[in-house]
Amino acid sequence: RLRRVSSGESDAVKISEILPFIEFELQRQVILKLKIMGRNAVFGYSSQIQLGLKLVVVTATATAFYNEALPPPPPLQILRSVKESGDAATSSRWSAMQREIEREYNENKLYFERLAEREGEEGERERERGGRNRERFIIN
Repeated sequence: RLRRVSSGESDAVKISEILPFIEFELQRQVILKLKIMGRNAVFGYSSQIQLGLKLVVVTATATAFYNEALPPPPPLQILRSVKESGDAATSSRWSAMQREIEREYNENKLYFERLAEREGEEGERERERGGRNRERFIIN
């Protein structure tokens, strides 16, 4: 995000005013990424804010995983908030990007559904043998 050049106390005031909005936007992007990946939890979350003379850079890192004890992520809904212009190339790029995101979401959803079915079958066999049902988490 670009920012105006200033120094001293006025610079500190401007930065402190935009920090809550930057953190909110970063959290929103993390939640969207979780939905696309088909995960419902993160751990080891950390964020860094780097200030330049004219630029603010914010980076977040975390490990996402699917926890069966939590509700599954809500279905992804992509709504266009940008009005389509007469430019066919731009519209085509937006459509291609939307299709790619939806394809990735559907692949991740199918993967976790199959994984849950497999683990459910393994758990039933384990219980039938009298063993303990171990919890497993997939971490990527």
